[in-house]
Amino acid sequence: MKDIPDGFCGICEICGKPGHTRAHPHLPTTGAWCDEHWHALVSHRIVNIPQLLFRCVIVALVLVGLYFARDVIAEFPLNIFSKLHSNKCSEEHFEGKSPVADAILRHIKKECLVVRNSENLCLDLKAFTPFKWDTVTVIKPYTMKMDVVRRIGLNGKVLACSKNGSHDQWTQLVFQSNSEVVTFFDISSYLLSFGNRKEYTIEDAKIPFSCLGAGMSSSQE
Repeated sequence: MKDIPDGFCGICEICGKPGHTRAHPHLPTTGAWCDEHWHALVSHRIVNIPQLLFRCVIVALVLVGLYFARDVIAEFPLNIFSKLHSNKCSEEHFEGKSPVADAILRHIKKECLVVRNSENLCLDLKAFTPFKWDTVTVIKPYTMKMDVVRRIGLNGKVLACSKNGSHDQWTQLVFQSNSEVVTFFDISSYLLSFGNRKEYTIEDAKIPFSCLGAGMSSSQE
């Protein structure tokens, strides 16, 4: 065993130079280390596997939560974006005041005056739209804005100019041609029966309608 010089109380376990006996900075033990290797031990981080796994689990849970809450998180900036476009809305966008929505309502009322059976009645949407379009997207009440963006793209007027975000009475119809928005408006949610459909092409947009939704019953024999 080497002699320990004055002023030291141990021999470094790593290099054999004079050092000092002290507690290990990370492990429940003691030993002797020179100043150089003592500082190296202090600065060296030992990986704590359980703690590392715990942190990984927490990060994973946060990321999963953010993924499933992404639509809710996106609502805030989209609400601000839509408000910036609210001055571009017109009366025809809201509450069935569009000429097309009005024509549909008048047609259904006329049909309901003469039919004896209100079941299996359909309206060909193509016959009421005097503009070019190839698809119509159905935005049902309380649809989140992020879902609207996924389906038709980011359009501030579409997001801003509808009552369907706050009233279950109104459903928004968005007409597109070659993926570009042509026009859009609210129509009564009780007038046309969309079921689970979210989109129609111009060829298959034959939609069941309700006489009760038009505020009347069909004629009886």
